[in-house]
Amino acid sequence: VRDRATLNIVYIGRTSKDKITEGMQTHFEDVFAKQSQAERDEIQKRYGTMQAYLENMDRLEKIATDIVEHYVKDILPNGFKAQVVASSIVAAARYENLIMRALKKRIAKEEAKPEGERDDTLIQQMSFCEACTVVTQQDNNEAAFLVAARKKARERNAVENFKKDFDYNKPETGIAFLCVCDKLLTGFDAPIEQVMYLDKSLREHDLLQAIARVNRTKKDKEYGIIIDYYGVSNNLRDALAIYAEEDEDNLKEFLEYFKDINKEIPVLEARYNRLLQLFEDNGIKEISDFVNQNFTDKKAEYDVAERIIVLAKEVRVRAQFDTYLKAFFDSLDLLFNVDVIKKYWIPAKRFGYLMMRIRNRYKDQTLDLKWAKPKVRKMIDEYLKSEGIDSTIPPVSLFSDDFPTELAKNHSTSAKASDMEHAIRRHIKVNTDKDPAFYKKFEDRMIDILKNHKNNWERQLEEFEKLTKDMGKGREDDKNLGVSKKALPFYDIILLNSLGEKDLTDTQKDILKKLVIEIVDLLQSTIDKPHFWGKDSEIKTLRSEISDTLDFCGIDEISQKAEYICTEILALAKKRQDELTK
Repeated sequence: VRDRATLNIVYIGRTSKDKITEGMQTHFEDVFAKQSQAERDEIQKRYGTMQAYLENMDRLEKIATDIVEHYVKDILPNGFKAQVVASSIVAAARYENLIMRALKKRIAKEEAKPEGERDDTLIQQMSFCEACTVVTQQDNNEAAFLVAARKKARERNAVENFKKDFDYNKPETGIAFLCVCDKLLTGFDAPIEQVMYLDKSLREHDLLQAIARVNRTKKDKEYGIIIDYYGVSNNLRDALAIYAEEDEDNLKEFLEYFKDINKEIPVLEARYNRLLQLFEDNGIKEISDFVNQNFTDKKAEYDVAERIIVLAKEVRVRAQFDTYLKAFFDSLDLLFNVDVIKKYWIPAKRFGYLMMRIRNRYKDQTLDLKWAKPKVRKMIDEYLKSEGIDSTIPPVSLFSDDFPTELAKNHSTSAKASDMEHAIRRHIKVNTDKDPAFYKKFEDRMIDILKNHKNNWERQLEEFEKLTKDMGKGREDDKNLGVSKKALPFYDIILLNSLGEKDLTDTQKDILKKLVIEIVDLLQSTIDKPHFWGKDSEIKTLRSEISDTLDFCGIDEISQKAEYICTEILALAKKRQDELTK
């Protein structure tokens, strides 16, 4: 597990007094030892044998309904599949039919919901699911339903198609349940299988071999799950002891990777508290009230959100928040439908809201919810849409038509100024490679605004709007230099790396203009060749020609830095190849 070769396994016990008791053994009297004699007599009269009890249709139907409910809620949304292990060949085939019947009822229940509440995606997923039975043949006189089950599995190539991801364009991949009894419990490698519904007595090696079917690694699969309807957990310590060789420390370590799901609840609580602590330690004492929606004063609530967003200006805080939230969401995914943890749904939504607000403020596209598992992601996305945030759309850029609308959503001038600042930063960062000298001027202006008008949000906002307007003009103000628009970035990069801010004489201006025209002509005639930048010899020749042109241009400041300026010119030419060669 530590090497990520296999995954942890989570155990969920489903045994109860009306099914099979936790102390169940292989003999009838042992199983029902806790019942009174009168109760045991009634059971004996009703079922006759232990196997009859295990194969009873009423019992199997209850379990099949429970299987479908768990699978639809916790496994299907994440795209994984299930194995159902029955006590006999007859029980396995019956499970197939009962699971399909339970699926149809679950689909009908969802379809009956009013529009707006109905989950059409889930209906599509459920409708695509199929169950098949894979068991050994008993004899030539099998019951008709067993013959039909075996034929169906063979025709649909059930085992191979079970291993494949769901693909709605390939109906055969819809096999979501493999019902088995004796086959596929050992040596069967299907990473897509996340859950095993276990309704059979398994002991020692057989038990370990069977549960290991769910611990194979696959992208986005964090753990395997065993749902135990039979009560085999008592056999686990004995089974592991075989491998632990009487070493209690080894046995404890083995058991760490096969946990009762209830033991994961404290992990979720710890991860939640770690998130709260992150913000409390940084001065946001109201974080618990915020994520639990305890505020009645909307302005106070907004102010807390804004303080959190300002705090997240530090990359360190953003990185910690991202890491802690991912761990919290992973635990929430595992325990999503456990009743006692549903109280964490609201905090999860609110933390997701903060994440997206922070992402949009700082234009930090490393912050997203793509890593969240589908059922958690769906819950968060629905909440975000109600708050006017679409997590699937990148942060609105500075010159987008939607930017003024997004900016107006901020209720304070400081928030608007901060939004403008980071939108400008993002725009400069994205575009600076293609015109470094041009955007350097605007970066310097932005820094001056922040320095000269610190904490004066209204003035900052006013100056940022002017800066944005000037940046939007592009290079319109540079037309009087007498060089083409294509040549202007190269003119500036030569100037920036040689004469800097010095005022040029008319002679220097004329030399520089001729120099940049010559270099751009040289670039245009040379780099407009297929795969030019992959040909070292041709790049070397071009570098030599540009370097010589710079060296003998007649301006000492340029000649002295010819090699460095040449490197900058080539880097810029590579970035602007499309513009140069049009």
